[in-house]
Amino acid sequence: GHHMRRTAILKNGNKIWFIKLHESPANSGWKEFLCDHQIQENFMIQFFHIGVMAFRVQIFAPNRCSTFYEWNILPAQDYGQNEYGMVQNYYSLIKHNLST
Repeated sequence: GHHMRRTAILKNGNKIWFIKLHESPANSGWKEFLCDHQIQENFMIQFFHIGVMAFRVQIFAPNRCSTFYEWNILPAQDYGQNEYGMVQNYYSLIKHNLST
C-alpha cells in the first residue's frame, strides 16, 4: 500500500497519466502530460481531487478559455459517481504493476 502514494493519477476525459512523485521531472511522466496537452507558458492547470492521490484536471489557455482534447469526448455517465470507481481500478492496476 505504501508505494501507491508515490504515484499521482491525473485524469482528463477518458485518459489518465501516472506521475511518479519522487522522480526527476524528465522521468516522472510529467513531461508526457505537458506534451500531450501542449501546455505552454501562461497556461493554467486546475486540479480537482477525486481520490487518494488522484485528480481530474482541467486546462486553460492563456486567454482563460478551457482547452479541449480528443479524450474529452465522453459518455455522460463517466462523470460523478463513477469517477471514484475508475480511480480505484487504477490503483489495483498500479499495485499489480509494482508487485510484478
